[in-house]
Amino acid sequence: MQPQEPELEKFLHKIIPNLDEQIQGATDEEIKYIEKIAGRPLPQFYFWFLKRMGSNMGPLSYLRLDFSITKIIECYAQGLVPRDSRYLLFGYDF
Repeated sequence: MQPQEPELEKFLHKIIPNLDEQIQGATDEEIKYIEKIAGRPLPQFYFWFLKRMGSNMGPLSYLRLDFSITKIIECYAQGLVPRDSRYLLFGYDF
């Protein structure tokens, strides 16, 4: 983990004591697929986010924004977002 990740973990567990039971990380296969779309390794912090809560952000979820890896993959599969090595979609506003 990068230095900021343990501090963020500590903070998140302080404000949401049972956080681990409410979030779900993305699978290794999903993350590899996103890296393939990106054409490069993901930034460490985004990789951490996906591993910890890439499938379900639990109480940290937004009402109108979807950061789930499933939605990101779906947007690329449907052609809603063009593949561009300079940019990577990480959230969808619906």
